[in-house]
Amino acid sequence: MGKMDNIYGKSEIGLCIEKIDNNTFCGTVHTPYHKENDIFYDVVELLLLLDKISEERGFPNTMYKKRSLVKKVVSNKNIQQSNLYRTNDQMYKSYKKPATFMLYITGRKYGSLQGHMICQSTGNKIKYQSELELVQLMEKHWKDRAKKENMEMVL
Repeated sequence: MGKMDNIYGKSEIGLCIEKIDNNTFCGTVHTPYHKENDIFYDVVELLLLLDKISEERGFPNTMYKKRSLVKKVVSNKNIQQSNLYRTNDQMYKSYKKPATFMLYITGRKYGSLQGHMICQSTGNKIKYQSELELVQLMEKHWKDRAKKENMEMVL
């Protein structure tokens, strides 16, 4: 897999979907902000992980403050961007199989994620306006890819 030139620098998040079984995603998330790859076993874990990554790196900021019954203690970690633990090259080398998507989270409005993703198999750049749309696009891409592979096997 070659490097993608983009204007977002270190915001690149590699997403490898290992399988979708009974509409349940599982795979790994690769980011330079974590020393190890993160594993997810369903869509909820994936979305919580993406939100956690955005919080840790301090970008993009949420449009509205999150409400909580617990008083938050403001620390320098919450204000400053997270440390980079890996370069993009090191992140690319950590893929056990080629990345399915490269995600770029550019906004967090209305309690959801916005941005775009690049499908590595097609090179298509697809924008998403919510987490639900992101999941639907990933599922559609996976099903289209499976159809294409099945067609190639028949031919």
